[in-house]
Amino acid sequence: MADMNLYVVVAITTLLSTGLALLFFGALLTIAAAFGNKRTTWGIICVLLLPLTGAYVMLYWDETAYSRKYLLPGAALVIVAAACFYLL
Repeated sequence: MADMNLYVVVAITTLLSTGLALLFFGALLTIAAAFGNKRTTWGIICVLLLPLTGAYVMLYWDETAYSRKYLLPGAALVIVAAACFYLL
């Protein structure tokens, strides 16, 4: 029988990978929104520095409603999974 700790690590890793996937997909949608709204400077900055997509989402809250649906829950899942790994 497997150790219970193994199941916890697998669950937290799944949570982390799902969060990273949502975060990355939301960042790609944010970059597309930046270029689509003729903000090429922000688009280039977000391509070069991917974590700054969160700043673009916060600055242009109304224009990034769709990408926000993926970016913010992804960031929340990554934070929760990192906290769980820290407490483990």
